[in-house]
Amino acid sequence: MDYETPSTSHVDNQSPVDDIVQNTDLNIPECPIELKPYVGRSFPTLDNTIELYENYGRRVGFDTRKNGSKKVDDITLWFYMVCNREDRGYVIQHFKEEHNHPMVDVQHHKFMRLNRQLEPVHQKFISDCAGANIGPSLTFKLLTELMGGYESVGCTVLDIRNYTRDIRRYAEGCDAQMIIDELKKKKENCDAFTYEYEVDSRSRLNHLFWCDPIAKMNFLQFGDIVSFDTTYSTNRWCMWHIMAKVAEKVPKSLLGNNDFKKDLNSCVWSELIEPTEFEDRWKNVMETYDLVGSEWFVSMFESRRYWVPAYFRDFPNIDAQRNYSAKLDYMDYNTTAKLKTEWSIEKHASTIFTDGAFKEIQEQIMEAYNHCSLVSISNDSSIEVYKVLDHFSNTWSVTLSVEDSVCVCGCKMFLRTALVCCHIFLVLKNKKYRLIPEYLIGGRWLKSSLLKAVHGVQNSDVATHVYVDEKKKAQAILLGEMLGLYQAVCVDIDQIHELTSIVREARQQIFADGVVTSTAQKKKIMEEFYGAEAPQEVDVQPPEVVSTKGSGSRLPSRVEKALKLKNKAMRQCKKCQEWGHHDSRNCDKFKEKEKMRSRRNSDV
Repeated sequence: MDYETPSTSHVDNQSPVDDIVQNTDLNIPECPIELKPYVGRSFPTLDNTIELYENYGRRVGFDTRKNGSKKVDDITLWFYMVCNREDRGYVIQHFKEEHNHPMVDVQHHKFMRLNRQLEPVHQKFISDCAGANIGPSLTFKLLTELMGGYESVGCTVLDIRNYTRDIRRYAEGCDAQMIIDELKKKKENCDAFTYEYEVDSRSRLNHLFWCDPIAKMNFLQFGDIVSFDTTYSTNRWCMWHIMAKVAEKVPKSLLGNNDFKKDLNSCVWSELIEPTEFEDRWKNVMETYDLVGSEWFVSMFESRRYWVPAYFRDFPNIDAQRNYSAKLDYMDYNTTAKLKTEWSIEKHASTIFTDGAFKEIQEQIMEAYNHCSLVSISNDSSIEVYKVLDHFSNTWSVTLSVEDSVCVCGCKMFLRTALVCCHIFLVLKNKKYRLIPEYLIGGRWLKSSLLKAVHGVQNSDVATHVYVDEKKKAQAILLGEMLGLYQAVCVDIDQIHELTSIVREARQQIFADGVVTSTAQKKKIMEEFYGAEAPQEVDVQPPEVVSTKGSGSRLPSRVEKALKLKNKAMRQCKKCQEWGHHDSRNCDKFKEKEKMRSRRNSDV
């Protein structure tokens, strides 16, 4: 905005607007008084008022348009109508240049509020970083790199932190409903998408399940395993952290008992026992060490309520997992396994199993070759029973059905992991098998092409039912093009200036009136973050928050333990109220006080 400083001699009541009005030809239309609007005239409704002004314009010869209004609780407080050819713009009527304080130093301009506006580019970048779990401090560092330094970043870490807080608050109280609405939308766009949910008596979300077509195909292939992440958003809710708290929970008399530690660890850490056997062992430990009825093990092993993440973007990153799986498929067909024996079974395994699974199987084959031995062999009609001794000094029974080559080991490794154990491999080696029997191949660890052949499922069948967000796809393409251009010209300053000029011209063509940073724009960016709009009505309430992160007590350090022992050795005397290593029965200070008091009494 250009303006001139008004001279001090301009002190009359005439304003610059009056000057403009006086220098402009004015036309006052002729109109009957009954059709002319006038100040103070009232109407029963707003529509009647608008109708009058429009009839007035029709009669005298000008078009009308709405120029603004204000509503409070659906009641219009004022409504502004003008001629369609009304000039737009503003005129400075007064300007005072003097300040009663010094100006901010140039080096500190970047901290001024006017220079710390979160433009849409900042807001979108902050929301993207928040979606990738990047905190405000690191987001600020990235912005300084992208925007050309601290002088150009246009905000502070506090601004970023406050905006991130606003993003989180946007879904507060309606996050569960947003999840359900998003799942409904996916179902509408993809018939093969499935979701189910349950609420409690207070309409709080209790259970939630969803599954897309690719997940269904994976379940057909690997349906014997279902994994739940029960450690989501917790600090140490796993077996290792639970066992680390044993020292805090058990009676101190058991802390130095090696038999207790051995029995407890053999019960908890063993993966070879069945649930019923675990319960028996656990009960035996509780009875042996007089822990029946104690609440310490109940609180350590109690199950937590399933907590649905507050934000839809916090669901497991399935795309990343599937991309990693595709990379493993690539490795399977472009990596040549290094064989360690001349046994044909090892070569057979390298051709059918994934690279990771083959390495596990290869270790079992080497165990069978170098550390396992046959203790005995017995025959029972068509069943052969082998006793195998491993390097842990454990003896396992392996049964082999001669008719169908079904081999079962007592260690149950194949049942748990679908990988053949060293005990079975020793039996196969003794029987001179050249290939792994079909029963022991399974399907979980086969290379992807073999999986498709076995189950008759084609990727093309699934791809047609996968929901694709066209908007996000277009965004990714655009961002890729922009980053590619930036990387291509960043080494040549002339090309940088040329590309900058082109981008500014394109920006001017798209945003003729400039990019407006408004509440609506901010709301759109937040909706983009969640992929959904905050619902007007909430039928499904968020689940109750279970406090787990940081709720447990940590193990004290050596220094803290030493201080605790020192403080424990010192006690507070109940007579003199001082801390020391004496008790009230032998308090010399108390005795001295008593003598002084008795002397004062005798003097009196």
